[in-house]
Amino acid sequence: MVLAVIAEAMVLMVIAEAMFLAVNVEAMVLAEIVKVMVLAVILEAMVLAVIAEVMVLAVNVEAMVLAVIAEVMVLAVIATAMVLAVITKAMVLMAIAEAMVLMVVVESMVLGVIMEVMVLAVITEAMVLMVIVEVMVLAVIAEAIVLVVITEVMVLAVITEAMVLMVIVEVMVLAVNAEVMVLAVIAEVMVLAMNTEAMVLAVIPEMMVLAVIAEAMVLAVIAEVMVLAVIAKAMVLMAIAEAMVLIVIVEAMVLMVIVESMVLVVIV
Repeated sequence: MVLAVIAEAMVLMVIAEAMFLAVNVEAMVLAEIVKVMVLAVILEAMVLAVIAEVMVLAVNVEAMVLAVIAEVMVLAVIATAMVLAVITKAMVLMAIAEAMVLMVVVESMVLGVIMEVMVLAVITEAMVLMVIVEVMVLAVIAEAIVLVVITEVMVLAVITEAMVLMVIVEVMVLAVNAEVMVLAVIAEVMVLAMNTEAMVLAVIPEMMVLAVIAEAMVLAVIAEVMVLAVIAKAMVLMAIAEAMVLIVIVEAMVLMVIVESMVLVVIV
């Protein structure tokens, strides 16, 4: 009976020791679980910080792209204004050239009328002289006067024709000069248009490069966040596996203690 009591006491001590170990192991497991939960919270905060950084980078990139678009629009407006100014200048020059041509044409018409009046005056004078010669019955003098008048008329006709030809040449020269000026203005407009197009084409690749860089940065940050999430998940799984291993070890220890106690009871 004494041995039975001693064995029972020993079994109780072993059971108490096993329960104490189980309590300690459970406390350790709870501590590990708390540590894992704290790590999970820290990792979640880090992931949220990285996501916030990604959002800030996205906003900055969007602001940069909008600034570049605004700059391109301002350049387009400036180019449009320059083209309109050149077109207006060309129109004014064309109007001035037309006015000059019209003035030359009017001047030639006025000169033609003056020449006709002078010719009529000379003809009238010749007729008067012829009447006077007929009245004076000076046939020879009349013939001489008629010859002189005819000669003067012919000379005036030649002079008038030469003046008309000179006016026509001047009008043609002014027309050629006006056409050359218009062609020069059109060439300037075409050069400005080509320069504007080249500037716009140069800005568009810069915008595309910035967009590609921004997309690459966003993808890199997203990949980093995904890697951190995978690492956090792996750490949580490792912590859970460690806790499960500790629980199995504790259960094995408890079972061993129970088996030892049962063996001692059997021995007693």
